[in-house]
Amino acid sequence: LAAAAAPMSRVEKPVAADVFVQELQRIELVDSAVRATNGLLQAWGVEGLQEGEWRNGALDLNAIARTRQLEYRPLSGTFNLLSLLDLPVILELIVPGRQEVRFVLLLGISGDQCRVLLDRGEQEVPWRVLNENWFGQGHLFWKDFDKVGSRLAVGSVGRNVKRLHALLAKVPGLDGKSLPARLDIFARQSEEAVARFQKIKRLTPDGVVGPLTLVLLYSALPGYPHPSLSATGSPTVVERPEGRAGDTQGVTEKKAPLVKEGT
Repeated sequence: LAAAAAPMSRVEKPVAADVFVQELQRIELVDSAVRATNGLLQAWGVEGLQEGEWRNGALDLNAIARTRQLEYRPLSGTFNLLSLLDLPVILELIVPGRQEVRFVLLLGISGDQCRVLLDRGEQEVPWRVLNENWFGQGHLFWKDFDKVGSRLAVGSVGRNVKRLHALLAKVPGLDGKSLPARLDIFARQSEEAVARFQKIKRLTPDGVVGPLTLVLLYSALPGYPHPSLSATGSPTVVERPEGRAGDTQGVTEKKAPLVKEGT
């Protein structure tokens, strides 16, 4: 098994559903995992997989991300959640006619088309094809640029709390004057500011700083470059029935539930 993926080809014209399904059936599980992971690393502009980073066909995505100054988060959710986060993500697709999983990298969403990476390089497929074969499981890399850390709540103390307050103070629409006097302490005012930001971004406004909150906080500010699912950097919401999403319970779309950070 080669450590590096083959060079990505240019994005091809939208392919027929049956062509994509045939490719999904043809590629081996390990090959799809390596291909998708390498593509995700390339999207972030970091080095690809190295020999020894997988054993017996298994990839430790947490370790792979950590060695490249990235964070890893497994996802369970909907297309609405993916669009809200606006980051490339590895999807677990079920091979039609089999109870087998293959890994496909989602690189973009535009209208009713999705840009994906599979065996033939980047290509566009109708989102309905992914919708029919994706049951909500995915794998996300993100970057904690200012080393804020996650799971901050009332009572947390440290320089990372001060860095969080500095980020919140820059967010358009938030009142920086409402932050606590001691910027190194996560106080009730901090929780309220986080909750206001979460409400703006359609997260459950519980005031708890978790990975999803940080992903959206960095994306709301300039100076934190990251790959995007949309050319403009603003997500295109693709309709999909809401479902159970583990610690993420869907996205606000009209009357849909909010995304919750989990514990």
